Amino acid sequence: MGMATRNIVGIVGDVTAGFILISPGITFRKVMKAKSVQERTCYPYLATLLNCICWVLYGIPHKNLIVVIINGIGILLEGIYSALYIAYSDGTRRMVAIILCIAELIFTGILVVLLLTVFRDGQHGDAREVTFGVLASLTGVLMYVSPVMDMVTVLRTKDKSTMSLLLAISSLANGVVWTVYAFFTPINWYIMVPNALGILCASAQIVVYAIASLKLCCFNQPQ
Repeated sequence: MGMATRNIVGIVGDVTAGFILISPGITFRKVMKAKSVQERTCYPYLATLLNCICWVLYGIPHKNLIVVIINGIGILLEGIYSALYIAYSDGTRRMVAIILCIAELIFTGILVVLLLTVFRDGQHGDAREVTFGVLASLTGVLMYVSPVMDMVTVLRTKDKSTMSLLLAISSLANGVVWTVYAFFTPINWYIMVPNALGILCASAQIVVYAIASLKLCCFNQPQ
């Protein structure tokens, strides 16, 4: 019963993770229409890309097809979003995005080399588990925290157009589901820590979005 419930929660978690991956598509339709990223930052897309890379490298030695497939799709989608961001940004924003992309490529190369040499054929299994588990957890934290920059922009400009409500709601649902999943015996701290933090970050984004909407509504009311 416990294992069956855990599997069901895991499937629901894959669905909510899927929404996180596809929700930026709506944002980039607006970007392509405006031919500009405007005040949006590149951090959410690059952080999610790095998180997907780490989970794929974590899942390959375990032969966990679900983890590899969902995050493999994530690498493809977030790679497309990152390329579109670079194409429709300019100046400092474009330069920052390019530098971070190069840094991620170098970092990924280092991880692949480690996986194929130091941790090859199941060698140092415990060390590999800790290394890639911690990296997946840390990049998960980055993924959830990265939209905070857009949240700050909303607070500063009172313009909520740079924040994706769908992404915030998807992140909240994903954080809740995977936090619940992590508490099944044995507790998986690599999953629990970033997703518990994700609940807080996503909740804060939704609150800020609601406040910005209320202020805009009040501002537009006839006197």
